[in-house]
Amino acid sequence: MMSQAVRLGGGVSLCAVVMVAACSSSSMPPELGNEPGVDSGVVVSPIATIPTSTTDYQVLVGGTVPVAPGVQVGYALTAPQKMTYTFRWTGDAAVTGDGYQNFYGSVWTTGHFTSLTPGCVNQACPLESGDYVSGVMQVSGGERIDWDTNASTGWDGFSFTTDTEPLYFDVFIDGSRHPELFEFAAAPSGNTSEPAASPFGMSSM
Repeated sequence: MMSQAVRLGGGVSLCAVVMVAACSSSSMPPELGNEPGVDSGVVVSPIATIPTSTTDYQVLVGGTVPVAPGVQVGYALTAPQKMTYTFRWTGDAAVTGDGYQNFYGSVWTTGHFTSLTPGCVNQACPLESGDYVSGVMQVSGGERIDWDTNASTGWDGFSFTTDTEPLYFDVFIDGSRHPELFEFAAAPSGNTSEPAASPFGMSSM
C-alpha cells in the first residue's frame, strides 16, 4: 500500500452490509467485494479522526456529473435525494491503455451512516475480487467508511445515506491526494465543480 495508508493484517468480522447501523468499535470492518480478494486487509485512513477546518461544498440534489467510465480518471459524487449519495470512481484506460489506478480514502459523518450499499444501488458500480469497502466504523465523534479499489474502464463505488451533514472526504489516487479529480454537481447551478483541497466537506441541497 502507499505510504499514506497503513494496512492491518488478520481476520475481519462481518457486520450488516445494507442498512448498516454501526460495527462495534472493537471489530474489524468486513471486506466487501464479490469474494475475499488479494487486496484484503483493513485500510486505516491517513487521517484517523474526523477532519476539522475544512472547506465545505454543496451538492445539488438530482444533479449529474458528466464523466464516462474509462475515459476520465477520477471520482464522481451525486445526491439523488437529500442526505442520499452515490459515490463512484473510474480510471481512464479506455483512452490511455495504461491499466488500473488505485483509489482509496475515507468519508466521515459526525452522525450516523444509516445505509451502505457496496457496488451502488442496483449494482451500478459493482465491486470486483480484491476491491475493498469497509463496513461502517465507529470513530471518535462519529462514523467512517473506507475504500480501496483498483479501477480501469468501469465504475467502482458505493451508495450510502447519512443523518448528519456535512460529510467529510479525504480522497487519494495512486498514492496522492487528488481533490481536483473529485467532481460533483454544485448547488444551486448544477455545474460540475471540484474541491480546492482534500480533506473537504460536502452537504446536499
